[in-house]
Amino acid sequence: MKQSSTSVVVMSDAERRERLRNRIYAVFPVVSVLLLILLWFLAAGAENSTFPSPVDIWNRFLLLMEKPIKQLNLFGHIWASLLRVFIALAFAWLPSLPPFALCRPWPGCH
Repeated sequence: MKQSSTSVVVMSDAERRERLRNRIYAVFPVVSVLLLILLWFLAAGAENSTFPSPVDIWNRFLLLMEKPIKQLNLFGHIWASLLRVFIALAFAWLPSLPPFALCRPWPGCH
């Protein structure tokens, strides 16, 4: 950017394009999320829709925090699910590790 003697900022075309691109990149995610929420409200508000609204989801979340299922709140259930996934991943990896460990000492084995 160049400044003239009257303190007016003069930007080149490349600087203007870069500034516009940065504004678009800043606004696009916000607009995308707002459109997604609008579509969610529209889908939930349709006649004979079984799709829950965002308000229903929020109320159910609050109820789950107040009255946990089997003495576990939502985060306890998320942790239990992740633990199952990690255990399954370990069982999937364990059979594949010994062949690589046995194959490594021999130079011709790739």
